[in-house]
Amino acid sequence: NGKPGADLIVLPAGNTFMLARVGTDNSALLGDLDITDDVTLLGGSDETTVVDGAQLDRVFEILNSANVSMARMTIRNGKTNTDGGGLRVSQGGTVDLRYMRLTENIAATYGGGLTLAQGTVTIANSLIKLNTAQSGGGIDADDKLILRDVELTANTALIHGGGIYASSHNGVEIYDSAITSN
Repeated sequence: NGKPGADLIVLPAGNTFMLARVGTDNSALLGDLDITDDVTLLGGSDETTVVDGAQLDRVFEILNSANVSMARMTIRNGKTNTDGGGLRVSQGGTVDLRYMRLTENIAATYGGGLTLAQGTVTIANSLIKLNTAQSGGGIDADDKLILRDVELTANTALIHGGGIYASSHNGVEIYDSAITSN
């Protein structure tokens, strides 16, 4: 989202989009994909539309209180020396994830699959599996988290919360979801 204002980005089914730019910054020039404005990312299928971090960096970071919707894709193989291996929501905003898979992401500290530092994240009809972190193998929630029909399974944490580590003062709501084998 290089231009101001809301954008729609369509990622077709049957494609794997690999990160290849080594390094870290918050301007989307290196490493992860930085989201700085409102955007909808629409994949073709949660099984065959894949954004792969290639273990070079986390996959996505949401900045600047952006409102973001992501649907029908897999976020995998993110890796970071800090938090949020697959996805990091760092500066507020509202994030809506539907029909997503967050798999095989690694964070050295918190949130292998997802770190919610500030903002509101709603996840529905999604799978969070095989992510690893020191705490919050699947999800680390420091702000408002809502799960609806989400499966968290086989995530690993070395200290706290294999599936979810929640220190949110705004609460975590879980509906019709399964948190197993973490």
